[in-house]
Amino acid sequence: MKHFLSPKETRPAWYLYLVSIVFVLIGLFSFSVTLIGLIYASKGEIDPGTSQEEVLGRFNNNQLFVINMIPFVIGFLLLFYAARIIHRRKFLSFITTRPQLDLKRIAVGLLIWGIITAILFSAELAQGATQYKWNFEMNDFILLLILSIAIVPIQTGFEEILIRGFTMQLFGRFVKLPIVTVLMSAGIFLILHLGNPEVDSMGYVALVYYLLSGIMTAIIAVMDDGLELSWGFHIANNFFAILIVTSDTNALRTDAVYLDTSAPQAMGLETLIVPVLFFPLFVFILSRIYRWKNWKGKLFQPIQPHVEPNKEDLLD
Repeated sequence: MKHFLSPKETRPAWYLYLVSIVFVLIGLFSFSVTLIGLIYASKGEIDPGTSQEEVLGRFNNNQLFVINMIPFVIGFLLLFYAARIIHRRKFLSFITTRPQLDLKRIAVGLLIWGIITAILFSAELAQGATQYKWNFEMNDFILLLILSIAIVPIQTGFEEILIRGFTMQLFGRFVKLPIVTVLMSAGIFLILHLGNPEVDSMGYVALVYYLLSGIMTAIIAVMDDGLELSWGFHIANNFFAILIVTSDTNALRTDAVYLDTSAPQAMGLETLIVPVLFFPLFVFILSRIYRWKNWKGKLFQPIQPHVEPNKEDLLD
């Protein structure tokens, strides 16, 4: 039986995962800095004393959105290269144990979490929430919508495949209990988001949200033997933050429908209602749809490494 955390490999050396991750991060930084530097240069000569805020002020929100998404697109391509060249495996084997990418599962994860988020936000508006200000501009929003549909699946795919694909499979080489791998990958997910502005403004609330989000998506990946459902969740989550509600404290300010003007420091434990109550609901709905069984075995029983290559996962 296939297990997502223990894929069959033609080159099973554990250090290849580290080589791949280091290669991706170095390449990501190098290519991104070069490309973004060229984009900045296209706006004319920049004085060395010019502040970052002044430089960014030369771009509109949609241009800044594309600039911020460029590293993720480059990273996605580098992950593909690492899988094919370094590991000599099909890229798909880092995403799912299924013979092909299950687009229906991505759609299900996106729709279910999108519906839950829409219901929660609509209820908040119905209660007269005053912190949300109308921010809709037709032309800017349509362009943002097109860009989001094109780029967000790649951006979220990069994070999913790096953190819950490459990294979880690396941890699976050493940690036999899947639940420990789940917690370790959630920790990595949290660390990678420490630099986001909302962490500074919201403090522990944002940290707990990222941690619980990482745990939930990792559990889904283990139980479903693939990243499609968590990928769909990730897309829906980012669509909401990009298209529906933006804030000056977000990692990226966009031309969304609403602008959240609330003071981040005013957010307390009530903000954790979503991850504490609705993350489990999301997992429960998925478990009923896909009839997940043997939770104890999937999460708490040691997995055995595969040492023989699986022809379905390897390159011809």
